[in-house]
Amino acid sequence: MMMRDSKGRFSTTREQTKDELKPEPKCIRYYSDKLDKYFENYEDLVNAEKAKEEEQKAIESQRNEKRELGAKVEEAFKNYESAINESNEKIAQVQKEMRDKVTAARKEYVDRKNEFIDKYGYFHMTFRDKEPKVSIENEPATYSDFMKTYTDFMRNFFDNWKF
Repeated sequence: MMMRDSKGRFSTTREQTKDELKPEPKCIRYYSDKLDKYFENYEDLVNAEKAKEEEQKAIESQRNEKRELGAKVEEAFKNYESAINESNEKIAQVQKEMRDKVTAARKEYVDRKNEFIDKYGYFHMTFRDKEPKVSIENEPATYSDFMKTYTDFMRNFFDNWKF
């Protein structure tokens, strides 16, 4: 029998000992299509595929739970959005009612004041504690409000004008 010695040369004089005998290579290997991997025995292949299937089931259950929670969040957001829309509608309705009420009160005040002025020539009021806010949007309430608007305009005009 031809053998190689420790230096790699062929030798015919020496016999192999039991320790030097190499086991025969196993010819059968099992391949898993699911794992794309080779296994030495069939039991390892089955156990590895079962473990992979359990892992896939766990991942799928997590995905389903995530979808359910996402659906609950979307439903809560829709409820929130509808509450905001309902609130905005009520606020707009109340603002319209209050604007109508203020407009009617102002009309009555102006009519009575004009009636008094027509009858007696002039009208004067003095406020002692707090002056009521008599303004409606975009309408100056008093002479000082009008002058403030005019002053702001002139200041901006002259600050931005280049001579």
